[in-house]
Amino acid sequence: LVIRDLNLNVFKSEELVDNVKAGKIEVVDGWLDDVVVDYDYHLTMKEKGIILNNVEFSKEDRADWYKNEPYLQSKFWAEFKSLHGWKTYRFDVKFSLKTENQKENNFTVSILVRKFAKIFHLAYIPMGITLQKENSIIQDYKSDEYLTLLDEFSKKIKKFLPKNTICIRFDSPIDFETPSERDEFVKNKFPFGSIQKNKVDIQPPDTTTLDLTKSEDEILSNMKSKWRYNINLASKKGVVIEKATSKEIDIFYDLYLETAKRDGIAIHSKKYYQDLLELSEKKEGEKSTKEDKKEEEKK
Repeated sequence: LVIRDLNLNVFKSEELVDNVKAGKIEVVDGWLDDVVVDYDYHLTMKEKGIILNNVEFSKEDRADWYKNEPYLQSKFWAEFKSLHGWKTYRFDVKFSLKTENQKENNFTVSILVRKFAKIFHLAYIPMGITLQKENSIIQDYKSDEYLTLLDEFSKKIKKFLPKNTICIRFDSPIDFETPSERDEFVKNKFPFGSIQKNKVDIQPPDTTTLDLTKSEDEILSNMKSKWRYNINLASKKGVVIEKATSKEIDIFYDLYLETAKRDGIAIHSKKYYQDLLELSEKKEGEKSTKEDKKEEEKK
């Protein structure tokens, strides 16, 4: 833990928390174990009216933080990324809009931070910031209010991150019906405050959805003839899809590596996927054990 003593005093450990909250010392890098550090001050955006009322930064693990969160904001994903050099910072944020009579909302978000080249850090927020839309005062992720929230949140958390963090990257849950709609949004909206659109996408920029309530014939008929040909050819040659485990990592990775070379896809090392599978199996085993114990208790 690195701290800056604003009054050049030396504090005992039991005095540390009170003096952080009183503003006598400042956290520069790291966190205080099992302590929530409150920065309870208001920052009002004159133009957009976003007020970030409170930002809490904690190492405390609260189950409600992960309720209804996207997969890449989950506790599992944070634990997995920690195996590959990423440190997770978790924030609980309250905010309001001037136009909504100070009605207050909150969100939680995980930020992944990693040091590169032993010189600088990058902060990454995958699939965030996610709001609970049924109760949120911001309903549209494409709105100026939401983009302002991202901009102001970035400024507010800067003091919590390592001092040589060069940028914060968001992969926000903004959805578009078509690629052309997305391109038009990027063209008209950015730069927005301090937010720029990166030319490189980390997460897949486009998603194709299939309506599985339709019959197999209907689904195939809506595909291009080349796709139908490849599917039928694979079927004739006896190709089957099976659920893999960490024991089949070599088979999976060889196929993935061949596909990546052919299609120009950037992939991780074999160890990355092996760790992902092994951690998933471990968590699934822990879950099954807990369920078995509950069943035994009922008996």
